[in-house]
Amino acid sequence: MKWGLWSTTAGNNNNAPPDGWPEGQAPSTVNDCAREMMASIRTAVNDLQFVDQGHSPTYVDSTHFTIPGNVTTYYDVGRRVKAYVGAGTAYGTVVSASFTANTGVQLRMDSTVLDGSISAVGVGIISTMNYALPDQIMAQDNLVINGQLDFWQRGNTFTASGSGAAAQVYTADRFKISMNAAASIAMFRSERSANASNVPTLAQCGTLLNSSLGISVSATHAMSGAERCILKYTMEGYDFRQIAQSPFTVSFWMQSNQTGTYCLSVRNSGNDQAYVSECTLSTASTWVKKTITVPPSPAAGTWDYSNGPGLKIALALASGSGNQGGAGNWTATSIICTSNQTNLLASAGNIMKIAGFKVEPGVAATPLKPVIWADEKRRCQRYHQVTLTIFEGYGVSNNSLLVPGTFFGNMRSSNSISTSITLANPSGITGVTVFSINSAGLALNYAVGNTTGLVRGDVTTTLDAEF
Repeated sequence: MKWGLWSTTAGNNNNAPPDGWPEGQAPSTVNDCAREMMASIRTAVNDLQFVDQGHSPTYVDSTHFTIPGNVTTYYDVGRRVKAYVGAGTAYGTVVSASFTANTGVQLRMDSTVLDGSISAVGVGIISTMNYALPDQIMAQDNLVINGQLDFWQRGNTFTASGSGAAAQVYTADRFKISMNAAASIAMFRSERSANASNVPTLAQCGTLLNSSLGISVSATHAMSGAERCILKYTMEGYDFRQIAQSPFTVSFWMQSNQTGTYCLSVRNSGNDQAYVSECTLSTASTWVKKTITVPPSPAAGTWDYSNGPGLKIALALASGSGNQGGAGNWTATSIICTSNQTNLLASAGNIMKIAGFKVEPGVAATPLKPVIWADEKRRCQRYHQVTLTIFEGYGVSNNSLLVPGTFFGNMRSSNSISTSITLANPSGITGVTVFSINSAGLALNYAVGNTTGLVRGDVTTTLDAEF
């Protein structure tokens, strides 16, 4: 008798002795049943970390097995499994579980792999869906950098209009508006200190958020063809490969005065694989949490698993029919929404706000996890940073001035560099050019043409390694 086979319905525990207690059983079998239960409980107590549910596994290969019937609820992604094989015991973590005729389970094995002698499996007591765990244990790290929208190195207000560069605008660090339509929108930081309603409450999201990202429509446009307006986050390939070809969950808070259906999409670097999910807003100007579980990304298509764009996550604000398709499945396209997409740009004054953006492995949206402010800032500076250097110049050949500039950590890639200089005697400057930069982007020298009359001043340098 295995206690995993016992029923939660008392009357169903009526198997033949010693595996059950049927009505009218012979008095001589009572002791046998009681002793069998005692043995089963003691066996379980010896290893309370795992429960043998009485499932009968069938070997498939070194990381896969099947179980008759639909028992996927026991094998949620991330749950630990103990398998009994010829080598003794093999431990692994559930990577995927699905049901057709049987339940198929794939494990990421610790060391010992499965073999044809597999006889039984036990599942870990702790499940990724175990809501009794404290938030600090349950919450997973957020793969979105600046998901709580604390960092705005470029400023707090922005505008985007039309197409081209003027419509490709980074706002809060790592978040970008991308538009190609004859419209105009304003983006802004909404802080809790100005109005508590600018962010979801502590009771709602479990974390005291300070900022949300606001989008306001200035000039309207009726979308058509391939026109679109999206709020975009691009995850670097190094981060994306932590969830590649495994299920993951996207969650965020949103509110708008314009109710309707909005769509969230995830796409690959080659724009030849996309997954779309609809997000419905039923109540105006009310914070609502949206959760989208994305099935494993396909191996097919063009994916970047290094320092390029690993995963493009986009919330569609408006779109023409040329970007629309079906929802709920990975498809070999570059769609961003369905035909139900609402046009936020339809009316001047429409506003949408986004807060608490999170991407994590698995099929459950766990609470936002507190972040260390300084660490999160350094993560942002991998993509964009501004430095201010106080200096006293020293002359070199050709009347140029060398100024050391120190930066914070390694940038994602070769950098686009812009430089400005403010001096007490600006009339002495004829130009500022980059003199040299090392391969890691950590130090920079400046050459200043015509140093006549130069005195102490400041140099401001911006390094940008966004996608």
